[in-house]
This record gives sequence, C-alpha cells and structure tokens, in this order.
Amino acid sequence: MENLKKTRWIRLVALFGAIVTVVVIGIFMWNRLADNDPPRANVTLLLRQDLTETVPLRGAVQSQNSRNVAAVLNLPVREVLANVGDEVYEGQVLAVLDTTDLELNIAQQRAEISAFEQTSTLNLENARQLHTDAQSALNTGQNPQIMAAQSAVNNALLAVENAVRNRDNALEAQNAQDLLGDFVNLAQTVANAQMQVDVAHQNHQSAVMALDVAFIAAEAEIARLSQAVLQAEIAIENDSRMIALMRLERQLAESEIRAPIDGTITFVRADVGNIAAGVMFVIEDTQNLMITTSIREYDAASVAVGMLVEIRIDAVTDAIFNGFVSFIDPTATRSMQGDVEFGAEIAVTSYTPQLRIGMNTRLNVILQESRDTFAVSFDAVWRDDNDDWYVFVAEGEGSTRTARQMPVTIGISGDFMVEIISDELTSGMLIINNAANVVDGMQILIN
Repeated sequence: MENLKKTRWIRLVALFGAIVTVVVIGIFMWNRLADNDPPRANVTLLLRQDLTETVPLRGAVQSQNSRNVAAVLNLPVREVLANVGDEVYEGQVLAVLDTTDLELNIAQQRAEISAFEQTSTLNLENARQLHTDAQSALNTGQNPQIMAAQSAVNNALLAVENAVRNRDNALEAQNAQDLLGDFVNLAQTVANAQMQVDVAHQNHQSAVMALDVAFIAAEAEIARLSQAVLQAEIAIENDSRMIALMRLERQLAESEIRAPIDGTITFVRADVGNIAAGVMFVIEDTQNLMITTSIREYDAASVAVGMLVEIRIDAVTDAIFNGFVSFIDPTATRSMQGDVEFGAEIAVTSYTPQLRIGMNTRLNVILQESRDTFAVSFDAVWRDDNDDWYVFVAEGEGSTRTARQMPVTIGISGDFMVEIISDELTSGMLIINNAANVVDGMQILIN
C-alpha cells in the first residue's frame, strides 16, 4: 500500500513538471513572435595567436641532489658547527665527536707496535745472520758436521791403505815361507789381514755416506734458516697490531662529520653531549631543483621524457619557470580507489630563489605548440554526423548578422581554445561562440 502511494506521488510530480515546461516554452515562443527579433548570439573577434597544447600536473619542489649525513661511530657529540640554513661546501666539518678514549687506545696500540717492532727487527737480524753464516760455512767448507764427516772419510781411507799394506806384507811373507815349504802359520795371518782390509773398505763407504748426509743436512739447515728469515719479514709486515691501529686511525678520521656535497643544511639533529646516532644532518642542493609529480594513466601516452614544462607557483602568480620532463617511472602505481598513475620528475632549468624546496607547483607539460594561428573556444566549433568540423561566421553589417557555416580542420587543443585551420579564415572575422544553437543562414543578433 505504501509503495502504491509513493508511485502516485511520483506521477503527480512528473505531471506538474511537464505542465510547467509547456507553460515556459509557450511564454518564450509568444515573446519571440511578439517581438519578432532574431536570437542573440555571442561572438569572438578572430585574431592570430600562439596556442599551446599541454597536460596539467601538480607537484612539489625537491632538490636533485640531497644527502643524509650520519655518524658511523657511537660516540658523544663534542661540537656542532653547522645550523639549518647554512650554506656548506663539500668536505666542510659539520660536527666533531668526542674521541678521548679512542685517542688513548691509539696511543696504547702505537706503544705496543713500537715494542713489537724492536723485538721483531732483532729476530729478523738474528735470522739473517744465522742464514748468512750457514751459507758461508757451506761455501768455504767450514761447516762443523761436514768437516767431521770429511775427517772420518779421510781416516777411513788411511785405515784402508794400512790394511791393504798389512795384507800385502802378509802375502809376501807367506810366499817366501812357501818357498821354504813351511806356510801353515802365515796363512792365518794373511786371512786376518784380508779381513781388516774388508772392514776398512766398509768403514770408508760408511764415512762417505755420512759425508753426503752431512752435506744434505747443511743444505736443509740453510733452507730452514731462509724460511725463518721470510717468516720474520712477514711477521713485521702483517702484524695484527698494525691492522688494529689502522682501524683506530680510520675511526679517528671519521669522528669529524663532513659534508659530502655542496648545498644548504635543511635538517639538524645533533646535540652536544648526546651520542651520535642516525641522520645528523640533511644537505640539499637548493640551486639544482626538481619537481616530483605523477601522470594520470590517460595522459601517460602523451607525455615523454625531454618535453618542456612551464612551472608556476602560488607565491608568485605572474612568474613562469622553465623545466623539462627528466624521468617517468616505467611502472605504474594504483591507488586504493583504483586510479593508475606514473611517477615522474621535472628538472628545473631556470633557477630562482623564489622557487624553494617544499613548495607546491602547477605544471603544464607542453605537448605541441602552434605559432601565429587562429583559435576559438571549444563551443565555437561543431561536428556534424559525417565527422566534419564547422564554425559559424557572423557576416553582414550592424547588430543583425547572418550565420554562415564554414568548414575547418581542427588542430591542437589548449586549455580553453582549439586551433582551427582553413584558407577562408581571416583576421577580424566574428566567430559565433555557441555553434550548437546556430544553423547555416540563420539571422542572429550579436551582443
């Protein structure tokens, strides 16, 4: 029942609206017939002008070169030498950390290294001397082991000679006794002498082998002493104390917080006495600026890197700064509402102190430009069912004119104007603004 009442009410409202519309149209037509005046139309004086087709964007000013400066040492801050707004140069000291304990550690390490170097140098000199003496003894035949072995060889050789002599004497005696027919007693003597010769030969061979072993041992000792010299040299060069000292000295150099670039200090978080932690300074190059912005999906295909950009700020309404599209993110981002945008960067090419980091900007990316052309408002052009474009020219004299349809070609589009091209167009023509309400040959009253 309630729905039925609601439906009836809607029908009554619709009927009332239709009656009102008919009455209004009737009054309008009556006035037209009574006055018998042509309809009024606004016109524009056609003049040549420059037209630019742009894509509007918004963005914020940032520095092209911005660096965070942080301490790598967890030491107390002893001195802060820079404040927000200061202009600094690369390498300038911004803050100094307290290095009292670090300097004591360095002094201790240097003392230990000095003592170690003295001991190591003495050990190296001793190793070199031992190696030199051993090599000299080997070269001059003064090696004690080799001398003893050589003496043993010489004695063994003498023993061989004596044994051979004794054996030969025994043989001569035996031969002489054999002539007399009595050699029984001398036969044993000869046998014993021969045995002494064999023993002497064996002792000589053993002595020669011992001499060879002595030479090998002497050469091995020289090699060992050479390795000892090398190890002593390496110990001096690669001492862990020296490595530790280098680390401490590097930390001492890092206790001075220096500016990595030229620029302006825009942030400071450093207090004397507090431990240095995190970002202490932010330095931004205020003379090399860029603007971060985003391009809608609809405009992404039109905008390209290198296109010129007009930059405006609210603080200076009449000023236009120049820039160009320096970067377009190849990957889109999608908002919670499903809008797709591409991040972009605009490099500022006309520096001015009026353009400051953090300012909001209005941007116009210049897609196309047409110089000294004709342009009219969008409502002054009309397209028929055949996709042909027209404008209407108000021809004649006085306030009452005749609307003449003129075919045109559409060129580039600006924010509020569209380029029209035709050989019939001339400066000074009156173009009817609202083409949708005009037909060819219609009489109009121009405002």
